[in-house]
Parts: sequence; C-alpha cells; structure tokens
Amino acid sequence: MSSCAGDSTYRQRAGKYAFLNVPGTLAQGATTAEYANEQGHKTAWIVTSNDIGYTQTMSEAFEDRFKELGGEVLGTTVSGLGETNYRAVATKVVNEKPDVIYTTMILPGLVSMMRDLERAGNKSPLIVNDAADADATFQGGPQLDNTTMVSLGTYTGDGAVSEQFIASYEKLFGSPPPDDSAISGGDAVYEIAAALKAAGTDDPQAVYEALNNLEEVPTVSGLTTYKGNDGEPVKPFTIYSFDREGKKKEEIESRYAKEIPPLRQ
Repeated sequence: MSSCAGDSTYRQRAGKYAFLNVPGTLAQGATTAEYANEQGHKTAWIVTSNDIGYTQTMSEAFEDRFKELGGEVLGTTVSGLGETNYRAVATKVVNEKPDVIYTTMILPGLVSMMRDLERAGNKSPLIVNDAADADATFQGGPQLDNTTMVSLGTYTGDGAVSEQFIASYEKLFGSPPPDDSAISGGDAVYEIAAALKAAGTDDPQAVYEALNNLEEVPTVSGLTTYKGNDGEPVKPFTIYSFDREGKKKEEIESRYAKEIPPLRQ
C-alpha cells in the first residue's frame, strides 16, 4: 500500500498486490471537473506536467470530464515540475480569460506560478490539487484568495473515527494533523486493521483478498471501498478554500466523483 502515490496506473505498473491509499488521479480530476462545472465555469485553462503520471493523468481526467459536461478547454500549458518561471504562461492565460484555471503543478513551482499570475493581473479562480496541502502554499500571495483545493478531509458521518484519530495524533505529536498526508496515513491504519479483522489471520494472501474486498469501512477521510476497483479506494474528496491571513484552509464540502473517465490509451 503506497503512502502517497496517487497515479491511477499504479497497480498496472506495480502488480496486482499494489494498493493506492487515495482515490486515484482519475477520480480526483473528475471530481475537480464536476465541481468546476457546478460553479458555472464554462471555459478552463490547464497548467500541468507530463513528468510524472500523477500530474499527467489527473489533468487528462479533468479535461475529459470537463468536456463531457459541456465545458471547453481553451488551452493546456505543459511544464516541467522543476520550473519556477511562469511569467510567459501567466501572461498568456490572463489574455485568454478562462472562467477557471486548473493546475496539477506541485510545490515549490505552484507558488511561483501563483505569484506570476498575480503579477499578470489574473482574476480567474484557480483550482489546485492535494499537493498544495502544505504550509508553503501560503507563500503564494493574493491569488490564494480566489483558490480552491481538492484534497482529503475528515469524515464525521456514521461510524466516524476522525475525532479519535485526531486526538491520538495530537497526543502523540503535540499538534493536530497538519495536512492530508497525515489523514492518508490514518486511513491506511483503519483499512489494514479492517482487512486483518475480515481475514481472521495475518496470512499475506488472506489479507490481500480481504483488503481487495473491503466495502464502506469508516476511515479518517470517509467510508472506503476497495471491492471491484482494482486497488484504488473509493472515498470522498474535500474541497477547501484558503484563509490567507489566518494561514489555514477552510472546508467547503465533501464529495465523491459522480463519473470517472477511463484512462487514456
């Protein structure tokens, strides 16, 4: 079980015993597109990278689902993950005036991009991914005021374990979980525990079969299902806004992808 990999091609490359611990890039891209559509955005500009499958497949899923919902992608900028100068990109995007900018770029390049968008006078809202769930993102400046993030949150519904997990984490480390990586780690604990309980043994093959067939197990981020999903958990994403002055994120809503596009061949 990967601690932080998100690429939906993970099991294809790592073998049948490999499990993601997040819903995967196809689900994340689709969820973001559906949210953008519901906000009334009809046009989008994508800034992404083909350096790794995580950024590439997420942006492809966003584009495919956004178009499926009637949206138009005005253009896509493909950049290297090490890029720190987005001035030309920012000028181009601002001139095109998309309803929304969607980026799968990660830190520290994401901060550079936000700063250059601000210099270029960008007024379009920006949607970022879970790689932005870090304190460094608050260095992005005023663009954060119009930015939302799709990440993992905490679940408070039936059978919720979030309060227990957060209390245990704070007792051990002296502060609440700082970002979604801690939430993901908590999810893994509950998923593996549920698989061990269902298997009734710690035999690896039996645990694999049990994990592969888990359904609606309460985890920190939500009810998690692995059954029938080829090593990717079905669990919700949380949409956040940023409180730049308070340097904290604020939950808007939690949601599952309604429809996930297939992986591009």
